[in-house]
Amino acid sequence: MASPTTQTANAIAAITNRANVTIPEIDFTQHQLENGEVVSTTERVVKDVSTHSASSPHPGGFQPDPMAVGFLGRACEGSS
Repeated sequence: MASPTTQTANAIAAITNRANVTIPEIDFTQHQLENGEVVSTTERVVKDVSTHSASSPHPGGFQPDPMAVGFLGRACEGSS
């Protein structure tokens, strides 16, 4: 590990020379996938996305899981 004096000298040198540092140009609108393909982040990769539901549920259509209801009931009782 470097001494505090060396660290301080390095910090001062980095601050005084920061105008000479070149910042890379990064295009955040492009992303490279694992397979090497480059895709645009401003467009959808998957063009056709189906809806999650074709219709609204009717009043008796939602049946909650009894185990989840019991767990949530106990969790709410313990928080008060």
